[in-house]
Amino acid sequence: MAVIEIGVSRCPLCGQVLTGISNIVATGHFLPFGPDRLWRCSDAAMHKSCFLAWEDREEFIALYNQVRSSQGRLDRMTEDGEIVVPGETEAEIKDRLRKRQHSYKWNERRARKEKRRIKDDTE
Repeated sequence: MAVIEIGVSRCPLCGQVLTGISNIVATGHFLPFGPDRLWRCSDAAMHKSCFLAWEDREEFIALYNQVRSSQGRLDRMTEDGEIVVPGETEAEIKDRLRKRQHSYKWNERRARKEKRRIKDDTE
């Protein structure tokens, strides 16, 4: 999964800083490095609003699902950018989302600490 630092990481679609953990679409690395215009969004986090308005969204989703299927993975991306695993129970979904949110919050705290450290060093 993409490493996201709230307040530091930028959306590859609009270039603006990601400011919160809600309304983010993120994927792990699934495309090899290359000139492909979709590569920049592999292993990245995007604003959900940017993702939904993105002209290449349908192609990106289809490619994500095709690659993951060819790797024998069960997870799929829905039209709104959510990653789902067919057959996953409600408790498993909640646990996965809780872990993802915890990871985002941890990265957010780390980014705030780093900003304070930089500010202290410059004073």
